[in-house]
Amino acid sequence: MWYKTKPLFKDLPLGGTKGQLLTIHAPDLKLDYVLKSSVFVIPLGDDMYRVGSTYEQKDKTNTITQEAKDMLLDKLKTFVDCDFQVVSQVAGVRPTVKDRKPLVGRHQTNQNVYLFNGLGSRGVMIAPFVANQLFDFIEKNVPLDQEIDCSRFF
Repeated sequence: MWYKTKPLFKDLPLGGTKGQLLTIHAPDLKLDYVLKSSVFVIPLGDDMYRVGSTYEQKDKTNTITQEAKDMLLDKLKTFVDCDFQVVSQVAGVRPTVKDRKPLVGRHQTNQNVYLFNGLGSRGVMIAPFVANQLFDFIEKNVPLDQEIDCSRFF
């Protein structure tokens, strides 16, 4: 993984978890909020929605699979009761941390370098909160919550 080759980040316990997402067109769904059930549904506008995600620990490729598509559709159909059409499918590896908590904060030796990473599968839900924490830490000298502070690994 790229971050393992960068001197500033090589010692952090970042790993990767593959996830696959679908984009669907669903004119009758009419959501204007993120819906979280066995999968999440994020409105993109123009009756388009992002649906995800899978969790694959062993496969670290960006290759989409029919198995993941079928699983996402099966889960989506348990709580969405309207017609929809799959527009696209993508796969990628998201950065994850062994304790399943984000890595946020100041680099151990380079005091002008900050980290905001490892949000994993909950990134879509927790990113605003974590970003505010980092902003307050940098701008207002407010301590980070210990559970997200990257210094927990130093």
